This record gives sequence, C-alpha cells and structure tokens, in this order.
Amino acid sequence: GQVLAIDGKMLRRSHDGFLGKKAIHMVSVWAAENRLVLGQVKVDDKSNEITAIPKLLRLLDLCGCIVTIDAMGCQREIAELIIDKQGDYVLALKENQGRLYKRASLLCTNCSAKAYRRGECDYAKTVEKNHGRIEIRQCWAIDARKWLFYLDIKGKWKGLRTVVMIESERRLGDRIEKERRYYISSLPCDAAQLL
Repeated sequence: GQVLAIDGKMLRRSHDGFLGKKAIHMVSVWAAENRLVLGQVKVDDKSNEITAIPKLLRLLDLCGCIVTIDAMGCQREIAELIIDKQGDYVLALKENQGRLYKRASLLCTNCSAKAYRRGECDYAKTVEKNHGRIEIRQCWAIDARKWLFYLDIKGKWKGLRTVVMIESERRLGDRIEKERRYYISSLPCDAAQLL
C-alpha cells in the first residue's frame, strides 16, 4: 500500500542561454510514507516525461505499491507497465485523454444516490482546518468495471477498475476556491482510500 508519487520538475537555473544549454527536466518518484525520493531520471533532450516515466518505473519494485501520476503520465502503456509489475495506479485525467476524460467526467457528474445505493458508487469526505484555512475534499468513486463498455470500449486500459471525481474547496476568510479533478485507477472502488 506504499504510495509512490511520480512527478516531473524543471531544475531552476539549470539553463544557460548564452551557451545554448536548455534547462534540465527530471522525473522523480517520491515514497510518500517514508518522505524519501526513491529515484530520478533525467528527461532526454527533445523528449518529455512520457518517455522518462517508464524508464523510472522499470527500475522499481512496484509489487503492492500504489503509483500516482499527474495527467502527463496518464498513458495506456504506463498503466500496463504498473500492472505488469504488480502495482496499482491512480492516474489524473485531463483533456489530453479527450474521449476518456469526457466520458469519465459525464459518468461522475451523473453519479446519483441511486447508483450509490446499488453499490456502484462510493463516497468519502474530509474537512481539515490548518493555517487559518478550511479545506473540504469530497470523493466519489465509481466501479468502472460495470461501465467499461462506455469508458474503455476496446479494453486498452489494463487493470482499470475505478473512476474517481474529487471536489476540493478551500476557504480562506471570505475567499472560496473550488476545483474538480478526475482520475482513473486500478484500485477497488473505495472512496476513502482514493481520497
């Protein structure tokens, strides 16, 4: 159940315009519970994180781990690699996965009390007060296996079990910020765990 968060970052001041040297981009894997970077891979010049993430994943033992990646890493090949290495994934969905994003957002938006009672949808909520602000997070998790004919018609997303919608609300004084995000996961439909 160890959460391994994968993310790419550009190293500040690593470029030199005078010499024509571009900034260095790195992809790192962070072991959340241990608060430790387990590995890093430099992104090749004229490439992006999508090619660096599989290199990093191949170096790791993912057995029993939950790998989280932002929308850049939401790729079928990456999901397949994680499953093949006996891990689970939680991948952020954005418009880069056009059809899947649209269908997942529609499915989550239409998740009703009826679907919740049938056991197709799970819900969890957290409220935290820190540093003078209140953060409310709500999670709806939908058992995607019943909706694969709609979400993943050709069965290209290996291990896909759950579609997730998270609504975050941040209150600081009179200011309220709201955000809605979508994810796909190979984990069971457990909103509390996914949140």
